[in-house]
Amino acid sequence: MGIAPYGVLNQGRFQTEESFKEREKSNPGRNFIPLSEHDKKISKALEGLASRKGVNLLDVALACVFSKAPYVFPIVGARKLQHIRGSIAALNIFLTEEEVKEIDSAYPFDFGFSHSFLSGTMIFGEEPSRGASVPQDVWLTKAQGTFDWVEQPKPIGH
Repeated sequence: MGIAPYGVLNQGRFQTEESFKEREKSNPGRNFIPLSEHDKKISKALEGLASRKGVNLLDVALACVFSKAPYVFPIVGARKLQHIRGSIAALNIFLTEEEVKEIDSAYPFDFGFSHSFLSGTMIFGEEPSRGASVPQDVWLTKAQGTFDWVEQPKPIGH
């Protein structure tokens, strides 16, 4: 099944350090949702990776979305032509698993119960929380043998 997520660029709140400073002076964009520490942590991780790759921060954010699951077609809002061009450029950026983990570690997602129970992260106190989507992810079945299953499709670029 395809997914068409909305708001993947955090409604303009993923920005470089310089853009945050400029935004405090004058903000020509939307201003109805205040910036949070979460926004700043993720932005810093995206900015660092974008700098190393020599690309735009938002391109890296979109590439990260594409690397999460197969059949992802994000709905990207744009107020300027450069925003649309940037979205197209993101299709040519591929992130490694380590790069995605770097972004994810800026603000870890808690899968919560029952995923954290099945994966064992809740039982063994592992960080960050992991989900369980195939038999080998479930800690209770690992000691019971090998299970065969149809491998899930890979995200775009993997």
